[in-house]
Amino acid sequence: MLISYEMEDADGDLMMVSVKVSDDGRKTLSFTVPREQLSGDVGEGVSSGRGKEIVWTVAADEFLHVMVGIKQRW
Repeated sequence: MLISYEMEDADGDLMMVSVKVSDDGRKTLSFTVPREQLSGDVGEGVSSGRGKEIVWTVAADEFLHVMVGIKQRW
């Protein structure tokens, strides 16, 4: 699965990016995808900008809602 996103931080701080999924219609984001299953602009130290991409090899055949979580590093 290819996840595309963009993010901006006015101060140019590096961010922590993670991927969470829901299998109950977005009622809960019950599962954080392990970092080992992801590549690209994900994890700690991601800079602001456009054209960010995360590649996730999904093993399941089920429909999942995906959320990209972004936290500012302090």
